[in-house]
Amino acid sequence: MSATRQLNGIQYLRGLAAALVVAEHANLGVGLPKYFGRTPVPFEFYGGPAGVDLFFVVSGFIIAYITLEPSSLRPRGGVGDFLWRRFARIVPFLWLCVATYAALRFVGRDGSFELEPYLRALTLFPIGPVNPSQAWTLRHEVLFYLVFATIFWRSGPRLVLVAAWMLSPIVVLALVGSAQPTPPSELIGFAFNRLNLLFGFGFLASLAYLRRPDWFVPKVPNGMTVLTSLCGLYLLLFMLISYTHLATADVVLAGIGASLILYVALRARTAPTPGLIERVGLMLGDASYAIYLTHGAVISAILGAWSHLAPGSSVLVVALGCIAGSLGTGILVHRTIERPMVRWLQDFRFGPRMRETPTLMSDTTSKLG
Repeated sequence: MSATRQLNGIQYLRGLAAALVVAEHANLGVGLPKYFGRTPVPFEFYGGPAGVDLFFVVSGFIIAYITLEPSSLRPRGGVGDFLWRRFARIVPFLWLCVATYAALRFVGRDGSFELEPYLRALTLFPIGPVNPSQAWTLRHEVLFYLVFATIFWRSGPRLVLVAAWMLSPIVVLALVGSAQPTPPSELIGFAFNRLNLLFGFGFLASLAYLRRPDWFVPKVPNGMTVLTSLCGLYLLLFMLISYTHLATADVVLAGIGASLILYVALRARTAPTPGLIERVGLMLGDASYAIYLTHGAVISAILGAWSHLAPGSSVLVVALGCIAGSLGTGILVHRTIERPMVRWLQDFRFGPRMRETPTLMSDTTSKLG
């Protein structure tokens, strides 16, 4: 199976997930009283939760796929190399984004500066609010990396241990869910969060892909268009169930839906020369992490200027401008800052170097992902 087909299918899905998050935040931002006071979409359409859940499932798939040998399901390289690559992929760019976000808020809000949320974001501390707020998802991403590394670079029943961790929220949260929130219970709630189930769905999809590649023959044409339609249906699912991460059944249903979309993405057939829609999808997928971390500041900047210069503008036009500005800025930041930074950092190695997979290069690694 071709490298191009797999890369493109995953990238389309990552780009769409990022766009969903941006769309909801743009809609909510326009409706704030300090900007335009009304939203273009006058109801909760769950773009943020849908995009995040797609990212988690894709991440569960990719981390296992780029790390494990298909025949033995053993790691391709050393644990030090794995952890360093994950660190280089996420943390330095996160630090840069947090520092930039803090500086912009300090200048734009008359010296407003809240140190603790920034420190939590910089360290991915598992308890308490963070700034920028979207950094909360990276806490769960890094937890998945650590659990994965702890289990797979050891002897023993690896798959059983992964399954136990991913299913543990069903049991653990049933026992402590009604307890008063305290630091110990919050830490337990983080370690055994229902979101672990989403990584589990992606992990299972990866095992199927590694062991039965014949199930994923590329027969789906127009992958970006098809996946866009499926993401629209996914949003409808979230609206129908009034989605919340606080209900296990909702998370399981969301994970099943995201896994089906992932299956289609892995079967997407790519033309030798991608068209405009496919090229846009690839750009968004490549830049999805940068879009995710920078879009909040971009939306705030656009809304602040727009509401001051043209307060009578159509809120739909404003929201579309915020979306376009966020996606465009994310692509620019990815190409000029994030990608060179990650490639330079990942040139350093600790321990045996991980052998590259024949189909997915490091730049396709899902971060949110």
